[in-house]
Amino acid sequence: YGEEKKWDISHIRKTAYHEAGHAFLCWHGGETPSYLTIVARGNHGGYMAHGDNESQGTYTKKMLLHRIRTALGGRAAEQLTQNDICSGASNDIERATEIARAMITQYGMSKKFGLMGLESVESKYLDGRAVLNCSDNTAADIDNEVMKLLKESYKEAKRLLKENRKLMDK
Repeated sequence: YGEEKKWDISHIRKTAYHEAGHAFLCWHGGETPSYLTIVARGNHGGYMAHGDNESQGTYTKKMLLHRIRTALGGRAAEQLTQNDICSGASNDIERATEIARAMITQYGMSKKFGLMGLESVESKYLDGRAVLNCSDNTAADIDNEVMKLLKESYKEAKRLLKENRKLMDK
């Protein structure tokens, strides 16, 4: 279908490290990636799928934190190895934010809010739209808690990748 798309080696290297970051953190958290590729598919430069417990239904706090770190591992690996970041992590950031927000607003996994239900999911089987059940001040506090959780998870992802750089390079 026309001329083949030619990738320069820096793009391939960036994609490989991005996916290696996901894969290492997935493995570090006790899972084995079930699928990993650096071959571009549609809008994705690469892709990594979690292991067997992808759809187990219920998750512990430890497992959700692991999932956030794994999602952010691609961006962390790019920053560590290329000293730069790219837009390729946008879906990863969206997924990590979704998990962090649910932990705080729906699952009662926040020290600040405890067991308080702050968000409910309407029409779970249709559009699954989340609706906040709190004041505007509390909504701002939720945003701060989500940001704090994401920053801590990103920092931990970078630390783990930096400590295991030789393994990631392989």
